[in-house]
Amino acid sequence: MKPILRYPSVAAVAVTLGVAGSAGAVSYTDMLEWSNGDLTAQDGWADAGTTFQYEVDDTTNPGFWTYRYSLSVAQKAVSHMIIEVSDSFTVDNIKTGTTAGGQLDTYTPSGAGNPNPGMPDDLYGIKWDASGDPLDFGVTIVTDRAPIWGDFFAKDGFDNGSGVFASVWNSGFTNPDSDPPIDLPNLVSNHILVPDTVGGGGPPTGTPVPEPGTVVLMGFGLVGLGLVGWRRRA
Repeated sequence: MKPILRYPSVAAVAVTLGVAGSAGAVSYTDMLEWSNGDLTAQDGWADAGTTFQYEVDDTTNPGFWTYRYSLSVAQKAVSHMIIEVSDSFTVDNIKTGTTAGGQLDTYTPSGAGNPNPGMPDDLYGIKWDASGDPLDFGVTIVTDRAPIWGDFFAKDGFDNGSGVFASVWNSGFTNPDSDPPIDLPNLVSNHILVPDTVGGGGPPTGTPVPEPGTVVLMGFGLVGLGLVGWRRRA
């Protein structure tokens, strides 16, 4: 995950992301589609019905950034989804309104139980488990961290006898050293916006500082409180 190189005006972003806003108000939205090559998928999720949408704004919760993520698949069911966020996140950066029940860790393609088969690389982030076998699954993050380009991964809970688990990720996942700046429209579609390492809700600056460790937050005592994290690639 790389910092946004430039933080353009609302007018400039509108051409690339479908951004609306006025003075002091910014909103980013985009949909990634398997049929357009924005997403890479396996098994039954390699289908035109697989889409991933994100919406980011600084108006829903004034003083903070609100990130909404929604995955839709045409068949099988979502088991879990991982959203990349900064490795310098702490509980203090997570605000009321975040989806509850998340787990922060370094997730790998293989390991005990092989929980993320097909994932192109390690991902340090927040994982939410789905319930009720949904075809549509969404989570929300409310934080004081401004947007940056990053990745996601999601999978099905079973392989349906095919030997390959249904899974999906953004096609730019395997390009961590060339994540695009926010104002390059031809590179936007293969990444998603995630929270940056820089606090305060303003334009990102500086260099991320690694903070290793694993944290699990479940029912932290705030309504709708969840947890956020980031992956570190070797």
